[in-house]
Amino acid sequence: RRPRYEDDDDLYRKLFMSIVLKTYDRRSPLRRQQGQQDYSKANANPAETIFLNVCANTLTEHSCAQPALAVVDVILAGQPTQCRAIGLMNTGQWGELAPGKGVTVLYSGENDCQSPSGSSGQWRIKMNFECQPGETKLVSAIQPSQDDPCYFEAKMQTPHACPISPKGGLSGGSVFVIIFFVVSTTYLVGGAVYKYKKKGTQGIESIPNIDFWRTVPGLVKDGCKYSWAKTRDFIQRVSDKTGGSRDGYDSVE
Repeated sequence: RRPRYEDDDDLYRKLFMSIVLKTYDRRSPLRRQQGQQDYSKANANPAETIFLNVCANTLTEHSCAQPALAVVDVILAGQPTQCRAIGLMNTGQWGELAPGKGVTVLYSGENDCQSPSGSSGQWRIKMNFECQPGETKLVSAIQPSQDDPCYFEAKMQTPHACPISPKGGLSGGSVFVIIFFVVSTTYLVGGAVYKYKKKGTQGIESIPNIDFWRTVPGLVKDGCKYSWAKTRDFIQRVSDKTGGSRDGYDSVE
């Protein structure tokens, strides 16, 4: 079964159609709506607050709230307050953590990040949604390396990143049907090729064990007649014990 998330969101569809054989809760309430607050995380060094939403623009009113549809904003403390849109809606690249452990998305942001060399770079943030029972919480949102100040990582633990059905595999019945058809096809095709090559048979005579298969209809008929005879005898014995009549049951020749 293919993965399932919000029906009305292209990003969710792209994500969960690309992670096959997983099923996630498409009704997940991770996305913050109007009237709610963004997920946020304050860091001391550097002094900054990271605001993020899930597959929707951030809701906090600040200087980053532009039509660019930023999923993740960073507010730098100081005078004046500075804001950076480090993750834009249309840049999400979705994937999966370890099988069944959650999902991840990498966003790109504006091209106004200053690299250590002094050149401009693009902001990036990788958001990891880890499968974790309990309440949804934003665990961290940091710059993992000072060597790349343009790159952030965020970790969110939530039950909504857990599969809601087995991540894959087939039922016993499906496995049986597949094995049956594979074996049957191999038997018929392989046997026909062998008889054609070794014995020069043509047409229906190339069917493996053709003499046996010709007797199958007769064997089935005999089996049905035998079963009916036994059933009729049983009914007769029950009828004799209860004082009934055997009228209405004819012999099968």
